[in-house]
Amino acid sequence: MAQATDFEAEHERPPTAEREMRAPISPNGRVPGKREVDLYVRTYTTLLQSSGAVPVSTLIPAHLTASSSLHAGAEEAAPDLNAFIYSAQRIPESIVNVTDILLGQSARGFRRAGHPDVDAWEIVSAPGRRRRWRYDGAQTLAVTIASASDLDDLVPSIVAYQLEWNKMHGIIADDALLRDLIGRAARGEQLSTDETAEVGARLLLDTASWQRLQSVWGAAVWKNLELVASQRKRMMLRMIGGTHLGNARATHQWWAPAERVLHDLHAIDRPVYFVSSNTHSIVNILSGTSRRRKAELIDFIRQGNSADLKEELAQLEAGNSRSNWENLLYFAARPYFAKSGREKERQARSREELQIGIHHIDPQGPVDVGIQIIELAQLDPSQFDPRLCDDHGVCLDPRASDAIIVNVNYPLGLSAYNILSQVGMSTDELQGIYVLGKAATLNGRIGDVMISNVVYDEQETRGFISFNAMAVALTLGGIISAIVALSLVAALPAILGWLWLPSGLEATLRYLRWPLLGVAVVLGLGVLYRYGPSREKARWQWVSWGAVVATVLWLIVSAGFSYYVSNFASYNETYGALGAVIVLLMWFYLTAYVVLIGGELNAEMEHQTARDTTERRGAPLGQRGAYVADTVGAVP
Repeated sequence: MAQATDFEAEHERPPTAEREMRAPISPNGRVPGKREVDLYVRTYTTLLQSSGAVPVSTLIPAHLTASSSLHAGAEEAAPDLNAFIYSAQRIPESIVNVTDILLGQSARGFRRAGHPDVDAWEIVSAPGRRRRWRYDGAQTLAVTIASASDLDDLVPSIVAYQLEWNKMHGIIADDALLRDLIGRAARGEQLSTDETAEVGARLLLDTASWQRLQSVWGAAVWKNLELVASQRKRMMLRMIGGTHLGNARATHQWWAPAERVLHDLHAIDRPVYFVSSNTHSIVNILSGTSRRRKAELIDFIRQGNSADLKEELAQLEAGNSRSNWENLLYFAARPYFAKSGREKERQARSREELQIGIHHIDPQGPVDVGIQIIELAQLDPSQFDPRLCDDHGVCLDPRASDAIIVNVNYPLGLSAYNILSQVGMSTDELQGIYVLGKAATLNGRIGDVMISNVVYDEQETRGFISFNAMAVALTLGGIISAIVALSLVAALPAILGWLWLPSGLEATLRYLRWPLLGVAVVLGLGVLYRYGPSREKARWQWVSWGAVVATVLWLIVSAGFSYYVSNFASYNETYGALGAVIVLLMWFYLTAYVVLIGGELNAEMEHQTARDTTERRGAPLGQRGAYVADTVGAVP
């Protein structure tokens, strides 16, 4: 117990930020990777499930060791505003006053834990996450969790928020002039432009970061900074529940109202198409809600504060826009119906949609995901978005179909998997699965906070433009590679049959496609290994070994997995109509491991030589711009 107390005191000492930010590192100085991320997950999961109230400060060492790409400046003295704002947008604004955060799976659990009035607390939300929170108006937030992915998304955000808050507190505590400027502004005094810029500079923020913080906090920026100046964040986390059974029960509770609607519609035995998308797009396209309110929406745009909508409206009216009215009305309808005081309009819209077979089901329990059930036979094709029709204005008429569309809003991580499993078990004839957004992670557990550049033990240092340009280029390359592979496997035999070539030449070309496919895969992996990591580019000979090995392993693993699925596995018996989806996801999972193995092989080969493996050719150790090239590892 004394050790724990000493540890907490070490990380709660006010004067300096460096003390709080010192992270344990491995003895060989390696940048942390997957093992450290797994340790982080196990740390907060174990503590939350076994230790009652957990000080956020006790999670800081594991957080730092995990080395999140989205918290790259965690160990720097200067505040990492990117991480702070990212975290702030995933936590309600009331976090500035909060000291206690309760994590539960049901209202019953909160009541049993000594919070019988939690249902009466104010419902609050965060702009960056669709999750229900309740605030007691003082110092406590309660949030419902539906899966382990919720923890993986939530806990790192809270830790990062406290860490960056306390950095700013330490800076302000050591700067009397900064405290004076913040205090004057918080009392309503208008600071000059130079004084406002001085605040940002003394907070060790560049101009863009300081402007972003002012934009995110808005009118509350000075009051919030005064809070930062007055107190260090010492938040406590307490888990109430948190079992896999509780997560499954939460998903069942969420699906129960939808199952009742399907039963009332006699739809249990009807074909079902499962869609995961936002709950605004599909309904808008099928119901004509926005187009029927064109005049009201245009007036709303003209009277509103959205410069983008106003500009697009002017362009459309002048005939200078390449977009169309449907797009503009779609984007205007979302804030129009969401605005407070529009309950009457929302009710009218719901009645209209119900008349054409669109049923809305509000989220239930911890799973904050809306559901829509759409009866194709009840839809009115005359109200469809014109883009669903042909050039003559004739739309596909679905009224002869007895099928049902079940659309759910984007879930996160394991919630998506639980939801899809629940839908699959509750319907007899699942015809199609269309998954968009983060629901596509399905089996994925770790949220985006945890993503790290781990294969080459590198931190992401590329700027926003260069990073995204590289991501787009690699994505396009992957698409082209897939097209080439499909062409070699599927299209080439048909082309050869059409050409009427001599049988010997045709057979040679048929066999030749497989080595060509292997070469294409090797080249694709080589490009990925060379340009993907944030480091000085390795010479081609140092990425080719991993590419070749990964290609051979991929072929072996794919063949072995195919044999296993055909002869031993029972995915269809276990998952029914979802069996093919699970098989595909498992193959993607195995493929990802093979690709990582190839990257690890390349990295370790570079790490075992003192020669310069980068394009710099001859740079001394420590000046090559790549961790594995700048250091020599121990001989296994």
